[in-house]
Amino acid sequence: MIRSKITTDILQKSGLISTEVGYTELYINDKYMGFYVVSDAIKSKWIERKFGDNRKDLRTLFQCKKDEIRFDDGTIKTKCINANDDFPDYMEPLNTFVDQVNAARSREDLEKIMDVDNFIKYMAWEYLMGTWDHFLGPYGHNLYWYQQPNGKWVYIPYDHDIELGQDLWESIYSTRVSTNRDVDFSNLTFKQFEFDHPIIKILIHNDDTKFRILLGDIVSKVFNPDTIILHIDEVKNFIAPYVKKDRNESAGFINKIGKTTRYTYQHFLDNCEYSYIFDWVQGFRGYGVKEWIRRKYNFVASYYGINTSSSSPDKKHKLIEPRPNPVVLPYETDSRHISTDLYGVVYVDLDIKLQNYTPDRNYADNSVPVLGVNQYNLERQSLPQTTTKTKKTTTTMATTTTKLITTTTTKPTTTTTTKSTTNTITTTTTTTTINPPIPITENCSPKWGQCGGIGHNGPTCCESGSKCTKYNDYYSQCV
Repeated sequence: MIRSKITTDILQKSGLISTEVGYTELYINDKYMGFYVVSDAIKSKWIERKFGDNRKDLRTLFQCKKDEIRFDDGTIKTKCINANDDFPDYMEPLNTFVDQVNAARSREDLEKIMDVDNFIKYMAWEYLMGTWDHFLGPYGHNLYWYQQPNGKWVYIPYDHDIELGQDLWESIYSTRVSTNRDVDFSNLTFKQFEFDHPIIKILIHNDDTKFRILLGDIVSKVFNPDTIILHIDEVKNFIAPYVKKDRNESAGFINKIGKTTRYTYQHFLDNCEYSYIFDWVQGFRGYGVKEWIRRKYNFVASYYGINTSSSSPDKKHKLIEPRPNPVVLPYETDSRHISTDLYGVVYVDLDIKLQNYTPDRNYADNSVPVLGVNQYNLERQSLPQTTTKTKKTTTTMATTTTKLITTTTTKPTTTTTTKSTTNTITTTTTTTTINPPIPITENCSPKWGQCGGIGHNGPTCCESGSKCTKYNDYYSQCV
C-alpha cells in the first residue's frame, strides 16, 4: 500500500515525470469492497498532460510489460507493444531505436537519440528503490519508451508496488553476488545490482561522474532520513484507518475472486517502520520501509561520498567534493528469525542493527529540480512568450438628418438638410502566443525525427534512406 505512493513521491520531488498515485475506497451497490491504490494509465491524454504532445494519432509510445526485456538481445522488439490500439503493428520507430542503442559506442552516440541525463537519473532512482521490476532488474518490464516530438526517446517506468526492498531474493542475484550467507541487498553496489546492460556500461560504468551527481541530487532533495521518514509518517497516518478497515473486513474480493493474504493491519504498521517481514507460505518478504531507506542511504553515502553529519543545510546530504575514495559496506549478513506471529509470518532481524535516528525537521532541499529533468519539457516551458499588439480601427458612418424651418413673407418653406458625420472608434487587441517547442536538431532530421509542421523550426530534410512525410498541418516525420 505505502510503497507505491512513497516511490512515486520520490520520483516527483526529484523532478522526474511519473504517474500519479492515490487511494480510494471501493463500494459496489453500497457494499464495501476494500481500500485500493489507484494510478494513472499512460495513454495519449497522459502524454499530452505531461509533455504537451496533443497529436491525436500518437504512435510513438510503446509499452513493455512482459518479463525479461532487454535491448542487447532484441527482446524489446518482440515483447513490447504499441500503446495506441489503433496501430498495433506500427513498431518501426521502436525497432530503429533499439538498433541505434545497440550500435552505440559512446555517450555522444546515445545523446543523438535519447535524453541521456534523464535516463541516468531514472536509473539512480531504480537503484535507490531497490527495484527489480523495471529496467535494471532481471524482469526489465513495467516501463514505456516514448519518442517525443523532437525525436528524442525518454524512459517512463510505472507500477511501483515492488520497491524499497520488497521481494528481493538471493536466487535473483545469484549471478551478481557470491556468498553462502544471507544478503543485505541494500549494500549491493550499482554494478552488482544491475544485470550487465551494455547501455548502462556506456553511460555509467565507464564513467559514473554524472550518475553520482544525479543520485546525489535525489538524495539531497528527498532520499535522506530527514526528509522521507517524516513523509512516510504522514502517508502512514493518513491511510492507516482505511487499511485497518480493509483488513478487519477481509476485503479485496470482487465476485469472490481475489488474493487471499495473511497480511494484517499490524503487519502494515510494522513494515512501514523497521520490521523485516517474511511470509514463507505465500512467498513474500520485505524490508521495513524506513529500514530500507536508511540502510540504502548509509551505503550510497559511504560509497559515493555524501555528507551525513553537517549541521549546515548547504552541506548536509550533499556530495563531498573532491570525491573521496568509496567505502564499500559488506553485503554478507546473517539474518535471524526473532519471532513468528499467530499467522505464521516471520519477523527477521539482520546482524547489523541500525542506530536510533530522529529526523531533523529543519532540513529541507526545496530547490527546483534542474539536473536530469526532461529536457524537452524544460526547453518547451522556458521559451519566452511573444506578445503582439494589434491596432484595430473601426470606421462607422453615422447619418444625421436635420430639419431647418425658414420663414418668409409669402409662404412657409421647409428645407431638409442631410449631414454625414463619420465617427472613428479605435480599439487595441492584445494577443499572447506561446512559442511552440523548438526541436534541437542538426543538419537533416534522423529517421523518425520531425521534419515539418506548423511551428517547426528544425530541419525540413531527412537523412539518407528516409523521406519527409506529412501527417497533418502540424507534424511531418522522416520515414
